[in-house]
Amino acid sequence: MDPSHLPTIEGLANAHFALRDWEKAGKFYQVLLMQHREDLSPDEVVHAFHQLGVVKLEQNERRKALNMFDKALEQDPGHTITLERVIGLHADDGNWDQVIHYKKQLLDGAKGAERLALLQEIADLWRDKLDNRQKAIECLADALVLEPQNHVLLHKLLQLYQETKQWKETTDIIQRVSDLDTRLSSKAKYQYTVGVILRDELKDVDGALARFNDALDADPTQLKPFEAVNKLLTQLKDWKGLERAFRKMLHRVMAMPTPDKELQFSLWHNLGIIYRDRLKQMEAAAQAFKLASELRPEDQTEHKILAEIYSKLPSKFAEAVTEYEYLLRQDPQQAEPYQSLYKLYFDARDYDKAWCVARTLSVLKKADKDQSDFYEQYKPASGNPSSRLTAQHWLVDLYHADQDREVSMVFRSLCGPLFESRYGAVNDKVAGLAKLKPVDFAKETASIAQAFALSLQVLSPDVRPRLFLRGDKPQGLQSILSQQPATECGMLLLRGYKPKDLQFVTAHHLAYHRAEHYIRKMLPSAQELREALIVAMRSVGEGNADAEKVWAQLRSKMQPQQAEEVAKACKIFAKRGMRTDIKRWIQTVELTACRAGFLVSNDLESSISMLGQLESAGPDDLSPNEKVKELILFSVSQEYFRLREAIGIQLRIQ
Repeated sequence: MDPSHLPTIEGLANAHFALRDWEKAGKFYQVLLMQHREDLSPDEVVHAFHQLGVVKLEQNERRKALNMFDKALEQDPGHTITLERVIGLHADDGNWDQVIHYKKQLLDGAKGAERLALLQEIADLWRDKLDNRQKAIECLADALVLEPQNHVLLHKLLQLYQETKQWKETTDIIQRVSDLDTRLSSKAKYQYTVGVILRDELKDVDGALARFNDALDADPTQLKPFEAVNKLLTQLKDWKGLERAFRKMLHRVMAMPTPDKELQFSLWHNLGIIYRDRLKQMEAAAQAFKLASELRPEDQTEHKILAEIYSKLPSKFAEAVTEYEYLLRQDPQQAEPYQSLYKLYFDARDYDKAWCVARTLSVLKKADKDQSDFYEQYKPASGNPSSRLTAQHWLVDLYHADQDREVSMVFRSLCGPLFESRYGAVNDKVAGLAKLKPVDFAKETASIAQAFALSLQVLSPDVRPRLFLRGDKPQGLQSILSQQPATECGMLLLRGYKPKDLQFVTAHHLAYHRAEHYIRKMLPSAQELREALIVAMRSVGEGNADAEKVWAQLRSKMQPQQAEEVAKACKIFAKRGMRTDIKRWIQTVELTACRAGFLVSNDLESSISMLGQLESAGPDDLSPNEKVKELILFSVSQEYFRLREAIGIQLRIQ
C-alpha cells in the first residue's frame, strides 16, 4: 500500500468504518487529516472529522469524540449530522444550554416546517429544562411569525404568558385565539377570560366590563359574564350602570329563538330590586316586578312585593288592593293582607271598606285595638238594607266568580217550562196547604216572617214563595213545589235565633228562588241537571235521539217565546264550547246563596255561625269550612263593597 496515495487511504478509512472496525478506521482517518489535509476539500475535512468523532464515540471516548465533532463544526458550523451527534451527546449529559446552542446552529440553515419544529423544540427546552420562560416565549414568538394561526403555538404562548404574569400579552393572545374560532359559545368564553384578567390582574374595570358584555353579546346563555358585571357594578355602587346592564341583558335574552323564561323572571325580579332599593324609583320597580310576576304568576313573593310597592304609590291604589286580594285568596287566614287593606282604605278615607276589613279581622280574632274599636264604634251605623238588587247586581257581583253564567242562563230559560210541565197541576190541596193561611208580612211580627220579608225585598227572586209557619213540624225552611210556590217554616227557626241569624237563613233560602237556581229544587242531582242540559241543547240541534224525544214533549207545552229563550241561551253556550262542570256549578250556586245570606244579614259572625247549621246542598256540596273560607274572602271583596252600596248599607262617615 502506498501511504501517499490519497484515494486508497480514503477508501480504506471508509471501508473499515463500514465494517465497524473502529481502530483501523480511526487510524486511516487520522492519516488523512495529518498527512493529506491540504489535499482534502473542505467537505472532505468535515466528513473526516465527523467520522473520526463517531469512531471515538464507539470506542467510548466521549471527550475525544466531542473534540472531533467540534473540529468538524469549526469547518462547517451548519453540518447537520455533526450537530445532531453533538446535540445527542449534550442531551445525554444534561447539558441543556449546549443542546440549545447547537440547535440554534441547526436553526440557521432550517426553513419552513423544519425551522418551525426546531423553534418549538428550543422553546420546550428553555421552559422544561432550563426554566427560562422568557427565552421560551421569544422562540415561540419567532415561530408564530412563520404560522400566525397555529393553535398549538398560540396556546403554548398563552400558557407561558400566564405563568410569567404578562397579562397584557396574555389578553392579546386570547384575542387572537378568539378571532380564529367561529363558534359563538367559544368566543364568549374567551371574552370572559379576557375580562377576568382585565379585572383581576390589570385592574381595568372599564375594559373588563366591555369584555364581559362582548361575551354576553356572543352567547347570552353563559351567565358567568353577567354575574361578573353584576358584582363589579354593585361593588362600584354604580346603580344606573347596573340598571342598564340588566335591561341590556333582558334585550339579549328576549331576542333568543327560545327565550329562557326562568332567566327572564330572575332578571326582571332583580331589576325591580335595583329600582326599589337602589334607585328609589318605585314606578319603575313596580313595572319590573309586574313583568316578573307575569312570568311566574303563582309566585306569592312577587305579589307581596307588588302589593307593598303599589301601597306607596297613590296612582296604584287599585293595583295594591288587587294584589292584597290575590294574597288573601291563597290563604284567607293570614292577617297581613287584611291589615294592609285596612290601612289603605282608612288612609284613603274609604271608611266603609275599612270598616268591613276591620269586621273581618275581628271575626278572625286578628284585629288590633284601633281596628276593633273602629268596628265596634260603627257597627250600629251599618243597618238593614233599604234597596233591592237588580239582575245586573246578581250577575256581576253576587254570583260566585266560578259560577258558569252560560249554563245558568240555559237553566233559567228552562226553569219555567219545566216547572209548568211538572207542577202546573199541583194545587194547594194536593200540596197540603189548602187549610193553611200564608203569612201576611204587613201584620206578622214573628222574627222569621220579618226576616223573610226583608230577604224578599232585597233579593227580588223570580219565584216569590208564600210563607207558611208550621209549628207542628220540626224542620227549618222547606220549599213546596206547587202552582203557587210556597215555603214552610217549622219549629226549628221559630224561636231561639237572633234576627241576623234568620236574615242569613231566609236570604240563603230565597237565593235558590232565582229561576236559574230554582231548577235545583226540581232536579236536585248532578245527573238530572246534566240530562236537562242535554235536552235543552236539542233546541239548537245538539244532543242525541233520546234527548230529542224529551225535548219534543217539553217544547209542545211551551210558548213560542219560551222556546226562543231556551234556544238563545243554548246558542251562547254552544258557541263557547259546551264544556262545563255541573258539580262545580252546584257548589258555586250554593256559594252564591251564602253570599246572599251574608249580604242581607250584614253580620259576618252570625253568617259564619249559621253556615254550619244549613242543610247539605247534596252529595256534591262543599264542607262548612270551605264555605266559611269563601265567605271570608267575599266579606272584603270589591263585589261585596259594590253590593253594600247598592242595597244601602254602606257606612257614610264624614
